[in-house]
Amino acid sequence: MNAIPSATGSIWEYPSAEEEKRARSIARRCGLPELVALALAMRGVAADEAPAFLNPRLDRLMPDPLAIADMQSAAARMARAVRERQTVLVFGDYDVDGSCSVALVVGWMRS
Repeated sequence: MNAIPSATGSIWEYPSAEEEKRARSIARRCGLPELVALALAMRGVAADEAPAFLNPRLDRLMPDPLAIADMQSAAARMARAVRERQTVLVFGDYDVDGSCSVALVVGWMRS
């Protein structure tokens, strides 16, 4: 990428020859306008990655939860607690994602 400062100090970035080549490939393979393909290429997106990049899905972005150690047995234990209406302590850290996670789990268990 070539960078040139403007009169106000902003940096204007121009695509490298490799990025322009990748952009043409993206545009051709994905049927995208060249400007969109160039933006993708300058962000390092390859032609075969462009469709998934433009249509993100949570199941492709998140790791497999069963890859976490003992997740299967933890899920089975939670299911048993819900079925048997056992009291369960839900613990989370006190930040945005921790609070939201606890609220979601408690709501799910109560329903």
